[in-house]
Amino acid sequence: MVDDDGDQVCEVEFQSLPQKFDLVAQWEQALGTELVGIGKNDNAHGEVWIDSKGFVFGNSIIHSAFWLVGENFAVALGNLLSGDEGRPMLLESEVSAMHFGRSYSRADPEVLLASSPEFRRS
Repeated sequence: MVDDDGDQVCEVEFQSLPQKFDLVAQWEQALGTELVGIGKNDNAHGEVWIDSKGFVFGNSIIHSAFWLVGENFAVALGNLLSGDEGRPMLLESEVSAMHFGRSYSRADPEVLLASSPEFRRS
């Protein structure tokens, strides 16, 4: 988000997110992990979720979009504060997704799948 002076503004409100929307539940199943909601961001248009391995994810509550914010909380917080949009993720059933105004397909190198090597951490 950009304020009236043109400065990048990061808004993260840490809070418990008791409701898992369908897309979050689908990603939880695809990744084989439990996701815990830890906050809202982007003027409450997005949610922040963390899993048992420490990965932090974003979920849009405006449209169907899910992305990797960071591979751990420290990296994710830095990414959020710097305005980094993260890496878009696609479920096996999806062929494309919109992420911060850009359309991504499976052919895009930024796109992550549940089977991506980045998620193979014990």
